[in-house]
Amino acid sequence: MFVVDWHQDFITQLQYLNRDIQTVVKDLHGDIPSWRAGNFKIIVGAIFSLKRHWGEYHSEAPIKHLIRCAERTRELIESHQNHLMLIENKIDLEKCLNSDKIGILLGFEGTYGIHDRWTLKAVWRLGVRVLGLTWNYMSPWASGARDEYDAGLSPLGRKLLPLATDIGFIIDLAHSSPETIKQVLDMDIRPPIVSHTGILRNPETRRNISFETAERIIDKGGLIGIALAKLFFEDEKMDFYKTVEEISNLLTHFEGGIVVGTDFFGFGKDDTITGLERVDKMRELLTELEKSHLRQTRIARFASGDSIDYLKRYLP
Repeated sequence: MFVVDWHQDFITQLQYLNRDIQTVVKDLHGDIPSWRAGNFKIIVGAIFSLKRHWGEYHSEAPIKHLIRCAERTRELIESHQNHLMLIENKIDLEKCLNSDKIGILLGFEGTYGIHDRWTLKAVWRLGVRVLGLTWNYMSPWASGARDEYDAGLSPLGRKLLPLATDIGFIIDLAHSSPETIKQVLDMDIRPPIVSHTGILRNPETRRNISFETAERIIDKGGLIGIALAKLFFEDEKMDFYKTVEEISNLLTHFEGGIVVGTDFFGFGKDDTITGLERVDKMRELLTELEKSHLRQTRIARFASGDSIDYLKRYLP
């Protein structure tokens, strides 16, 4: 049973760290051997577009950063072409599924720096296929989950979002504010995803989403990636078996649309769940889920089935 993961931050990590991921890198969440051990088949590599200064995040030449990261990812794939391949369309997807390679999809976490249709089209030509509207704080397109004032979509966002879906971007609502999510779901556009989040009945933070919001996204045909860190369960005592129980409950409640979005490489030690410290632990998580009351076909849909169906439908 292989895995499709809608969000890992390995591209941002490798942008600043010169590491050979063909061998095990113990101080990171993963590497090529660990991806294989975890049975990962397709990974969305997220390019994070903000930099942190004195406790705050600011946009700093985000398009320049995106170009650099996209090109470095291509170099990484070329240097490990026996193990990795870039996925940009349905043909690439089929090639990946019929090979022993791990497929990488490029994602851009936030629309920072995208102020017109020409830049948007250029981002597409770089190979980006998953476009996050924001990262917690106001982007040119939308309010984020940590913004004090939740204005939802900006006029620019309302203008460019339909064009983005027409071009072919998969729209990612992770880190978006509740009003942004609501307004996007009210639009007549391709079903969006939430690449990495937590689903709780009464979430205490706006970074996670409620059951009601999850149902709207799934009813529209979208996907929700479950992240594997304590902050997404809002439980400092979260452990491996409680995580298995929570995911099992979600897969029981929702008939489909619940997928994998680990956020590996993107969270710190304080949010690490014991037993899920690295990407290779994903295999153990799926094995433990198989011991529950869930049918194997339901677990397979969570691991990859629903994601592959979505990609076959919406990739160009």
